[in-house]
Amino acid sequence: MSLKSYWIKNGILNVVQNMSGVLFGFVNFFILVRILSKEDYGLWIIFMSFTGIVEFAKNGLTQEASIKYLAAADEENRKKIITASFTINTIFFCNSYYSHFHLCPFTGQALAF
Repeated sequence: MSLKSYWIKNGILNVVQNMSGVLFGFVNFFILVRILSKEDYGLWIIFMSFTGIVEFAKNGLTQEASIKYLAAADEENRKKIITASFTINTIFFCNSYYSHFHLCPFTGQALAF
C-alpha cells in the first residue's frame, strides 16, 4: 500500500466517522425530544453536560500526559506510568459516579425511565 493511498483511506474514514457522529447526534436529539417531557429532557441535558465536562477534564489530565510520558519512558517506568494513569482514571470514575447518583438524586430519577 502506498503512502498516498494510506492517507486518503484514513482521511475518508475520519470524515465518515465525524459525519456519522453528527448524524447520530441529530437522530438522538429528535428521538429524545419526542419521548421525554421538557423536565426530563432538561435533566438529561444537565447530566450529559456534567458528564462531558468530567470526561474532558479526565482526558486532558490523563490521556495527554500518559501518551507524552509513555513515549519517552523505559520499560520499568512504563509500568509506573500506566499504574498512575489507571489510578487517576479510577478516582475520576468514582468521583463522577458518586456525584451523579448521590449528590444529584434527580439524575437517578431521570435515568430510571
